[in-house]
Amino acid sequence: MTSDELRGECRDLVAVRSPDGHIQRWSVTARALDTGRWRVMLTDGAGGEWVAESDDVFDGFAAVRKLPEGSGFRFLVVGARPEYWPTPMSSGMGGGFELWARYRCGLRNVFRTAIAGVSRGRGYRYIFSPAPASKVSTVEQQHAYREQWLAWSRLN
Repeated sequence: MTSDELRGECRDLVAVRSPDGHIQRWSVTARALDTGRWRVMLTDGAGGEWVAESDDVFDGFAAVRKLPEGSGFRFLVVGARPEYWPTPMSSGMGGGFELWARYRCGLRNVFRTAIAGVSRGRGYRYIFSPAPASKVSTVEQQHAYREQWLAWSRLN
């Protein structure tokens, strides 16, 4: 953890696939506010800038992704994978930087949780870690997956 992160600020570069298929590096900054909320800023390096405030970095990042995604850009990070979102504790205490995968297969969830327990929480992934293009989704797809998963989990 860097000194900036200890002060409540994180800066990172994220890979973004443009509509023509080229990979670009965009800057993302997450800053803790005195109100307990987070400000997430996304910059494409060509004059585009998006800003959102939210209760955690995950939701703020989702908010700033929406407009570029509408133009065909895809964010190649774990935070754009449909099966990843923060646990309530990660969101409330850690700002939503660490995400946990939820799969629709019950056995896979049990197995993954058991392995993570043995490996001391290594099941969490950093929101801006790289992810392959074949695994990422839009904010809308991510939200739909989450709603379906929550409905499925209530039945099981």
